Amino acid sequence: MARIYKSDAGARLVREGYSHFLKHWPVPNQQMLVPTREGETFVIASGDEKAAPLLLLHGSAANSAMWVGDVAAWATHFRVYAIDMIGEPGFSAPSRPPLESEAHALWMDDVTQALGITRAAMVGVSLGGWLALDYATRRPGRVASLVLLSPSGVGRQKIGILFKVIALRMCGDWGARKLREIILGRAPAEAPPAIHEFTTFLSMIQENFRPRMERSPSLATTRSGD
Repeated sequence: MARIYKSDAGARLVREGYSHFLKHWPVPNQQMLVPTREGETFVIASGDEKAAPLLLLHGSAANSAMWVGDVAAWATHFRVYAIDMIGEPGFSAPSRPPLESEAHALWMDDVTQALGITRAAMVGVSLGGWLALDYATRRPGRVASLVLLSPSGVGRQKIGILFKVIALRMCGDWGARKLREIILGRAPAEAPPAIHEFTTFLSMIQENFRPRMERSPSLATTRSGD
């Protein structure tokens, strides 16, 4: 676990913070660990079990806490599965197979098989958007529809952003605040307490987590599925 965190103590802090958000999940839910070839994967299931499945994939350096404000609306129409991506600061395995390989699609095969899902809609943010689109191009028959929010791996990638991130991470609290603004946008001057709580949690992740430095592969629309 420490290899994706700066220390074991930092890993505990992030996990404790995440547990706090999970205790306040806004709708009835089932939290589970499902087995995969990359290790256990944490999933939060909400909504009617007979409803159409919807898979949620968060972005890099995040976890399923980001869906707390949205899941109640989706759960009125879907059986929602918020999935902690492997190698990220959630409760899934710390495994980080190469993005260039088929490993993440195989991992998603295992997750959906464990959940009894053969076809689902998917929502992905940033790296989660890349994963959703990668899966859809490799397994088109298993994806009913896609919603992608600022997906990585689409369009021209600017390597300069990596140097900006590294520089800001060296600038203490000010740099952490600027980095959050780049990723999430500037918070309103009178933001509700829940937003302040979440941004504080993100700061904790930034202080203790080692983000992926691997560049997201460009996704070719001609990639064949199975």
